[in-house]
Amino acid sequence: MHSFVCTCCTRNVFFENDQCGQCGSLLGYVPAEGRLVAFVQPVAGGDVWWRRAGDDGPALRPCRNRIEHAVCNWMIDAGDGQPLCRSCRLNLTIPDLGVPGHVERWADVEQAKRRLMFKLLQLGLDVQPRIDDNDNLGLGVRILAPQAAGEAVLTGHAQGVITINLQEADDVHREATRVAFGEPWRTLLGHLRHEASHYLQHRWIAGHGPALDLWRQTFGDERQDYAQAQGRYHAQGPTPGWPEHFITAYASVHPHEDWAETCAHLLLVADALETAASWGLSLASRVARTQPGIDVLDPKLTRELVLTHWLPIAQFLNAMNRSLGLKDSYPFLMPGAVVHKMAVAAQLLQMVTQPTAAPLLCDQPLAELQPLLARRSVGPRGLRPPGPTPEQWQQAAELALRAPDHQGLRPFRFVHVGADERAALGELFAQAARDQGRDEDGVALARERAASGPGLLAVLARIRDDLPEVPAHEQWLCVGAAVMNLLNALHLMGYGAKVLGGGAARAEVVRRAFCQSGEQLACWVVAGSVDGDAGLSDRERPAGLISDWQPPL
Repeated sequence: MHSFVCTCCTRNVFFENDQCGQCGSLLGYVPAEGRLVAFVQPVAGGDVWWRRAGDDGPALRPCRNRIEHAVCNWMIDAGDGQPLCRSCRLNLTIPDLGVPGHVERWADVEQAKRRLMFKLLQLGLDVQPRIDDNDNLGLGVRILAPQAAGEAVLTGHAQGVITINLQEADDVHREATRVAFGEPWRTLLGHLRHEASHYLQHRWIAGHGPALDLWRQTFGDERQDYAQAQGRYHAQGPTPGWPEHFITAYASVHPHEDWAETCAHLLLVADALETAASWGLSLASRVARTQPGIDVLDPKLTRELVLTHWLPIAQFLNAMNRSLGLKDSYPFLMPGAVVHKMAVAAQLLQMVTQPTAAPLLCDQPLAELQPLLARRSVGPRGLRPPGPTPEQWQQAAELALRAPDHQGLRPFRFVHVGADERAALGELFAQAARDQGRDEDGVALARERAASGPGLLAVLARIRDDLPEVPAHEQWLCVGAAVMNLLNALHLMGYGAKVLGGGAARAEVVRRAFCQSGEQLACWVVAGSVDGDAGLSDRERPAGLISDWQPPL
């Protein structure tokens, strides 16, 4: 969230403030203007319209929940005849305010809901209140407190209605629940982001054919039995190996939960980055290029958004927390599969909020090229688990088939070396080193290199010399283009990768283990999740890279 100033005295104020601590003006957030505005203290019992202080705009009415309960600081936009603000009018049910502690906890829920609404409206997600039980598009919020002898209140979403257990605003209860469920963190705002993500899928994606197709390709088929999936999760635990593919363990329950956890995380990162940028946070790191105005719904920028802008800030926050004797404030990993899902989440929200893109000016670089312009080779030292999944390797290989291939020779193929086969590969490398006359230290080093990088692919080439119409150099161009397509695909999935050669690729003992008749081992491709700022150094743009041809005189 961006920073705010009092429009009367220009002092910095916060989104939650209802009064300026310096000049005493009342503060109210005006959704249509996207800012906190200062107002003159109204006369007791006087007009419900508040005049602005130091601003010539129209007088506005405060939300009724501010006047009656002091739990809201939003104003009602000019021309809006509703008594409640855009956030409070979403409520279908509020708790019994006569019970001690309920007003304070309700106020906390409303504060978190307003922060969520701020971001949704800012992203172009025009959330409207639910009109009645037949309204399948509007959003309704039920804030319920458990009854002594009644059913438990479960926080969740169903058909456009979000239910929030009021106890989630009780710090002691929420922390006890977090520990009981083994969660890395649990926040009131996080709950609202999660349930709102379910609503976004229900409201904007489920009925949008192309968006739903992309959603299912990425997160799975939501039509699988949800109750069975929940039962399996609680009986057997999360999907084995879930940290490589999901942002949280709970995301592995069902496609709906994978989406909700991923989309909620995208909203978290968007909010946090805007906060950092608006406060001018600058870290002494070449990758912490925190900038305001980043389009968080541009899927082509998601990898940069997460790895280059957000993770350095998150690491700084964790380091600061440890200095203060606190737990990490951001206990999450960002494997390539999760970054890819966040990019798809951004793309889906962009599809439903920005159906038509503004035309690009001819002197502006194509936005589609930005992710590829950011690609850098990242070697084994800069990579960490997880590596690409078998499905992602397959997708990358399919893109390799789009390389230019004269006469369709396909002079290449790939061989994946799994984790269980690395030891055998190490022995081949060790034997190659012995054949080359290396000492035992050199042999040991060669053996270790076989374990480098989370994912490994051998690139095999079959170059024919009996085709004068397709000379060898054209076939090699095809092989190189295929490898480049493969690297670009891995990059767009959020992985780092690099082409490796070396003596082992040319060694006869290794060649015999991989190559069929007429083939040669061209190179290796190593891939994995990028560790920190590895591979992010800028490359110069040499002058004269492209020149105009002039016919000879």
